[in-house]
Amino acid sequence: MGFFDGSGTDPHGSDSAREHDAFIESQREFEIYMEYERQRKEEENRNRNNNNSNL
Repeated sequence: MGFFDGSGTDPHGSDSAREHDAFIESQREFEIYMEYERQRKEEENRNRNNNNSNL
């Protein structure tokens, strides 16, 4: 396991590398959340459109 292999290990014990890994992880979590929200809103809109067409 090396420095830039995504394992989060840093043989030099650098805080900046750990902070960078934490930043990358938080970015991933944010992107996953935003994708979830996008899909939820799309489904909400589909349901709303289906309800309107049934009136």
